Amino acid sequence: MLEFGGKGRFSRLWVRVHGHWGLFLGIKPKVMKHIEGKFKGHKNLSLYYQSWLPATEPRAVLLVVHGLAEHSGRYMNIVNHFVPRGYAVYGFDQRGHGKSQGLRGYVERFSYFVNDLATFAGIVRSEHPDAKVLIVGHSVGGTIATAYAVHHQGECDGLILSGATLEAGASVSSGLIIVGEKRLKRIPSDIGSGIKRKGQHGLFVLPKGVTTASGRTTI
Repeated sequence: MLEFGGKGRFSRLWVRVHGHWGLFLGIKPKVMKHIEGKFKGHKNLSLYYQSWLPATEPRAVLLVVHGLAEHSGRYMNIVNHFVPRGYAVYGFDQRGHGKSQGLRGYVERFSYFVNDLATFAGIVRSEHPDAKVLIVGHSVGGTIATAYAVHHQGECDGLILSGATLEAGASVSSGLIIVGEKRLKRIPSDIGSGIKRKGQHGLFVLPKGVTTASGRTTI
């Protein structure tokens, strides 16, 4: 049985072992606030989200977009690393995933994913109007994040991608690519426009100096 107490930087930790209480002093851990909720995505589908907030105003916000057959709770490594350093982390279960509604692993149109992200990003920005919101996308989530960044550059402060699916690998035959192109016409054709690879770790960034319709220039 554990009991925490104390104020300020240091905390008291009472530990009961074999019926006896012992007192330990240590540095008080930083507070992390966890929030859960739901919002309406494209076509009013109910989507689950959660956030982890630092004790003070965040230095910036990381909005995590998970991959196929995943959920927002899978990225606790990001949460545990960045929140104690003053960053807020937000994530949502995409339609058909986790605690969100929708047929498991299925989406009628790829654009629904992008629209859901745009809606959620708007909610996050309204919660933190003075903070930079950086989109973090992994795997298929990286593809969705890239499409969002291309079509909403005036609303995107930064894009961080890991293993994003932006082009077919060398092991994929040309015949399969042709069939795929015919079947996947609903995926935006300009996802890869202006995107370049950075380093050898699957990271992609939007180029600097891109002026958007709103007059903002990426840096």
